[in-house]
Amino acid sequence: RSRGLGDVYKRQHRPYFKQAEPNKTIGYFGVGISSSVSGYYQANGIYINGVKKGVAVTKINLNNHMKNNNNNYYTVLLDRSKIVAYSSNPDWSYHVVNTLSLEDSKKIINEKRYDNAVIQGEDVKWELSMGHRAGIAFVNNAHYVYCYNYIPEINMIIAGLVPLSQIVWDALPYIIA
Repeated sequence: RSRGLGDVYKRQHRPYFKQAEPNKTIGYFGVGISSSVSGYYQANGIYINGVKKGVAVTKINLNNHMKNNNNNYYTVLLDRSKIVAYSSNPDWSYHVVNTLSLEDSKKIINEKRYDNAVIQGEDVKWELSMGHRAGIAFVNNAHYVYCYNYIPEINMIIAGLVPLSQIVWDALPYIIA
């Protein structure tokens, strides 16, 4: 889709626009300024005779890939600042699971990473670790068993959370038997 000069100007605060280099793809997660749809941006610098002339940017809409139609668990995608960039539970989106430093908060606002969304604190307590990438967390007055994996290609974490109460109810008939 063709963009006007105003759209180009708005994007100049994004790191992928400023840091784009020749022959190197830069990745960045953010909410679209014109569309308000979150996505993963990949950018390459366009250079002629060593002078930066522009940036080619592709946006990948992760929402279609992350949709979870299963009501038995939630899928969460955390960005590098531990902000819930996407969740199959919409109430969790744009919440931070750890305290943000003042420096990180300013950087997120300056980059307009989440457009004008207000990043809210989440009531999360990490209660029990069950190995390298799993455990039990207390989120908004409910316990969840979680497991996660780091995705280095996009510098994000994907996690699955299952309500602990559901696991107990599912296992109860076997325990009684």
